[in-house]
Order: sequence, then structure tokens, then C-alpha cells
Amino acid sequence: MVEGLFVLGTSHRVSAIPLRERLQTEAPGVREALARLTVPGGALEEAALLATCGRFEIYGVARHPWRARRLLLRLARKAGVGPRAIEHHDLYFRQGASAAEHLFRVAGGLDSAVRGEAQILGQVRGVLTDELDDGTLGPKLLRLFQSAVACGKRVRAETKIGRGAASLAGAALQLLRRHERYPHPGPGRRRHRSPGCAPLLQGRLPNRGGQSDPVPGLGPGSGSRR
Repeated sequence: MVEGLFVLGTSHRVSAIPLRERLQTEAPGVREALARLTVPGGALEEAALLATCGRFEIYGVARHPWRARRLLLRLARKAGVGPRAIEHHDLYFRQGASAAEHLFRVAGGLDSAVRGEAQILGQVRGVLTDELDDGTLGPKLLRLFQSAVACGKRVRAETKIGRGAASLAGAALQLLRRHERYPHPGPGRRRHRSPGCAPLLQGRLPNRGGQSDPVPGLGPGSGSRR
């Protein structure tokens, strides 16, 4: 299952928010490019994109993974990843069993900003549908992602890891609920953002009238984009 397998990506562990925001906005174009580049017997034989608010990862199968890496780095530059990000190791590259283990950790919520969050398992499962539709998911990646989903389910069923917040937005909501009000950040206070997660938090905050309660820094133009 691991022969020729690799993952090239970034996450909250190694990169800053601006880089992940930029990649999020380029996700549709990257997915289209992967569909063009994935050719049986070519430099990239299978491919799958896992794009969430905390990570942007391309899983692939290639006869020569390092050649595929160079190809995908050119794609990353077109998506806005500059040379400095690559030089400063804001992207990681894993092969074989290490790449498979990484995906299993991701699916189990062990690599999330909120350890044990449930949302990532659904996002890993969603790759099976998205990439099958795009025609880039071959037998090796199909089996890998199916195994990762099964692993994630088992982790949640057999451990207590899922007893905390279900997502980063859920964790933020728990903190907000400790306060009676949501004060607007003053001039000297920094606003913390997580790309793609603001809409999730916004929808979890009902006000007294049953409508969503706007939270400063999470509305339109706050910088959190999908």
C-alpha cells in the first residue's frame, strides 16, 4: 500500500496563517491542475487533495516521488507559495510508511490544533468522494483513505480522545461561553484568525432572537476565507 506513496503539504504546525489562507483560496485551481497532471504511468499516477482550515496536503502515488515533488512544487509556486516558504520548511514531504502514518494520525485527530476534533474525520472521508469524481484517486490512494477513515473511527470508538471539543470552532466557542459578552478587540489587541474556520464558529453563536450573533473579527472581510 505504501510503495510510491508520498504527501506534500503544510499545516498549522509548520506554517503561518497567511500561507494557509492563500492556499485555501487556490484550492479549486490546484484540484483542477491535479486532474490534468494525474496520468497512469506518468510522473504523477494518483493524487488527492486534503484542504481544511488547518492543513493543505497533496497525497500522491508516483514511480519516482521526488520527481513528482518537483512537479508539485512548481504548482505550489503558481498557487502563491514563495521560495522563502519552501526554504524555511513551511512545507513538509513524507514518503512511504511515513506518509501513510501521517494520514492515519490526521484522521484520528492526533495532528489537529484541537486534539481529537471530529470534523477532520469527515473531511478525510470527503476526499474519497471529491477525488473519485475528479478521476485522480487510484487503487492505492483509495485503499489508503478507506483505511484512514476506518482508523479514525476506531480511535474515536476505543479511546477517550473525542470527549473534548469537536472542532477548532467548538473549542473557541467553549472559551467564548465563559464570558458574558464578546468585547470588540481594542487598538492594542491582536485578532487571531484561522482560515476557513470563522464561518463554523459564526454559525454556532445564536443570539437571543435565534439568529447568529456577530462576533468581532469573524464577519465579512475579517480575513478568514474559503
